[in-house]
Parts: sequence; C-alpha cells; structure tokens
Amino acid sequence: MTAVVTGAARGLGRAVARSYAREGATLFLCDRIPIEDPALEVARQFDVDLGEREACARFVNDVLAEAGTIDVLVNNAAILKMSSYDEVTDAVWDETIATNLTAPFLLCRGFLPAMLEAGGSIINVSSRAGVLGFEKETAYCASKFGIEGLTRAIAADLKGTQVSINSITPGVRIKPTMMTDDEESAVPLGARVWQDADAIANAFVLLALARGNPTGKRFEADKLSEEWERQGWIT
Repeated sequence: MTAVVTGAARGLGRAVARSYAREGATLFLCDRIPIEDPALEVARQFDVDLGEREACARFVNDVLAEAGTIDVLVNNAAILKMSSYDEVTDAVWDETIATNLTAPFLLCRGFLPAMLEAGGSIINVSSRAGVLGFEKETAYCASKFGIEGLTRAIAADLKGTQVSINSITPGVRIKPTMMTDDEESAVPLGARVWQDADAIANAFVLLALARGNPTGKRFEADKLSEEWERQGWIT
C-alpha cells in the first residue's frame, strides 16, 4: 500500500501515518513543520504549505514521480483560527479555505487520474463543524461543510469506478492538533478531556482498503469498525 497523508506531523495525521506504517505501507507525508517521530523515519517527508496552489501541484508531481501512483490519499491537514464572522479578516478566510478545502480538491484532482487505473481510497477528514455551526468558527465551519459537499460530489463523479471517497470525523474528542507533546505532558492526566488519536486510527486502515464501496459516506472513526462489520463490506 502506498499512502499520502497531509498534516502528518502531529495529532490525528501522525496517528494515521503510524497506523499505516504498522501495516507496512510506503508513506509520503507532508506538513509545514518537521515530522519528528521514530516510527515515521522511513517515510518520505515533504515540507509543504498546502495553502499555496503551486505547492500542492509540486507535491503531487513529486509523489507521482517517485511512486507512479498511490493507493490512499488522506486529506487531513487543516487550520482553525477562532474568530466570529465580523472578526474574520480576508487573510484568515482565504488561508482557511485554501488549506482546508481548496488543497483537498487540488490533491484529489491531481492524484485521481493515476488512482483510477488500479483503484484506491480517498479519505477526507471532517469534523462536527462539517454538519453543525459553532461560535467563532465561521471560516472553519464553511471549509468543513465544503469538505462534505466535495466528498459527495466527487463520489458521484466516480460512480462505477474502483476508487472510494469518504469523509470521516473522529467521533470522540481528541487532543487539539496545535497542542505540542510538551504542552500535553504539562496537563495533569485527570484534566485531560480528550482521547489519544492512536485509538481511532484503525478506522483509517479499514477505509484505506475500500475500493468503490463504501463511497460518498460520512463516518465517525470510533464507530467505523462496528459499521464495517454490520454492513459486511469486503476488504
């Protein structure tokens, strides 16, 4: 399995990359900060600002030049800058939409021609903000609602192919992505209101195996294993 994971330096992205590494996957990871994890040292790592269209194009070209094609694309990278609608600057709006929505579209469009030949799975990371509105998350909610629409629209275009595209949300509260390991260590165990992202990463392993079915769906990672078994989806 050859997999691309964006936003892989920490949080959910790192947990997903680790889960794929345990499965023996060939990994292409990107982030704007160094990916410092012994379990991911063998992965091909890229410093990419996904908010820039040219950077997205270079990333796609570089990966395909090395791998030829990929089996899995995880669009995980996202930014959240808290501000109400009347405080959102043009710069914050543009950066949020570019990183959280435009980049996943560009990567889907860039990788899909190669994926269509052998089949594969695209996994777009969403959140509750993709179906609900939250205070001071105007730009973020708009981008995640967009991810849900993007996923379903592309799934409709890919009907009858061996490429699946689905959205997934943690389903449980996980450590804030922007929190560093040192910051987490400083929080007493009893005060931590989040779960370890590694605990839900297996859901991404299951979705990586999808080939045309399931597709166009929204999943909660903590419940995916049960639904997978109930639906009898073949892996």
